[in-house]
Amino acid sequence: MMMQVDGHDIYTVTAGSAQDPGLILLHGAGMDHSFWRYFPRALAARGYFVVAPDLPVHGRSSGDLLTSVESMSVWVQSLAEVAGMQPFALAGHSMGSLVALQTAANAGPTVGRSLWLATRIQ
Repeated sequence: MMMQVDGHDIYTVTAGSAQDPGLILLHGAGMDHSFWRYFPRALAARGYFVVAPDLPVHGRSSGDLLTSVESMSVWVQSLAEVAGMQPFALAGHSMGSLVALQTAANAGPTVGRSLWLATRIQ
């Protein structure tokens, strides 16, 4: 599904009900939402409203290149507002984990929790 964030089309995969607690899944640099392929439906089945976006200029999303973790953090807060997620939790992979941690630091109580996820690809 496409969302408008800061005037740009952002591709997102969503799962669950908007009435459930929000969870944003942030991919790593050079990746897209497909990193989280199996997570949205599984997490929605556990009671979360999940949004897995393609960050700006990644995958199917347009927008301006965000060149710092800080600017990506501000963008994530805008995405959460557009998606109606207040409060929300974050999970990130690689660069996405840095953005999740920065967003949690910036947003204060708006962010319920921030998770760092590491994966091993074989």
